[in-house]
Amino acid sequence: MHLYPGKWYLPYEPHIYVPLVNCLWPHCPKWWLGLWALLGVRNEFQKNQPWQAVAAANHRYCREGLSYWTTGHYRKLSLKIYGNCHWPMQLYMNNSPGGFARFFKRLPFKGLFGVLSREIRMGLMIQRKAA
Repeated sequence: MHLYPGKWYLPYEPHIYVPLVNCLWPHCPKWWLGLWALLGVRNEFQKNQPWQAVAAANHRYCREGLSYWTTGHYRKLSLKIYGNCHWPMQLYMNNSPGGFARFFKRLPFKGLFGVLSREIRMGLMIQRKAA
């Protein structure tokens, strides 16, 4: 079971708080990271660091620590390795404490909102290893 942020997670990258990094990945420009560091965007571990150090750390993180794959890519890998791929988004929507799920689970068309959640917010994927 794996819970992951969607490729189009909006409005910002949830680890470094820089807007649109997920959309620009894997080629997020250094100037973009520098701009947001200069504007004071920091995560809780970067609060007292100069903007240059924050920009450099965020660039390193984007290069070495991120994998914003599409759900199609996750599905392809899951089928290749496990032979199956399940997206129980209704389970996620019913049990998530987050505001997105809380709001959308009260609306009709839960299947549609599950797909939207998987793409733009959080996805829940289950893989079963063949015996």
